[in-house]
Amino acid sequence: MIPPPRANGRLLGLGSFEATLRRWLDENQLPPALIFGGEAGIGKATLAFRLAKFLLAPESARRDTGLGSDETAPSTRRVIAGSHGDLLTVERHRDADNGKPAKEIAVEDVRKIASFLRLSAAEGGWRVAIVDEAAHLNRAGQNALLKILEEPPPCS
Repeated sequence: MIPPPRANGRLLGLGSFEATLRRWLDENQLPPALIFGGEAGIGKATLAFRLAKFLLAPESARRDTGLGSDETAPSTRRVIAGSHGDLLTVERHRDADNGKPAKEIAVEDVRKIASFLRLSAAEGGWRVAIVDEAAHLNRAGQNALLKILEEPPPCS
């Protein structure tokens, strides 16, 4: 069984994208926002969480190549558990009654990104926000995300 993207330590088929992201990091050229697009199930979310784990890991837990990080490191374990203070994940909620995902991502959840990014990093490094399945944003959510991308909050 394939683990969920945040817990998946393996990335298959996206090595060239991973290498590009690592090169941008090494050259201090990583853009402030990235959009991973493509068909469902190709590893977009896995790549996003892999990048988050790498960015939020201390140097000692980072691999020399690609975006690999020590899956047993405390920072990585917190990303997997969804409890890392410097990571915000915006995704569809699950219905409490039937467990099925909601039809769309609520605009209120998207608006949390701006206030999250205004905060200082809890561990002194990066702040990362991931919008998982952005295709499920409603119109208001799309507009809210666009506003954040066009007018990013000031860095602390």
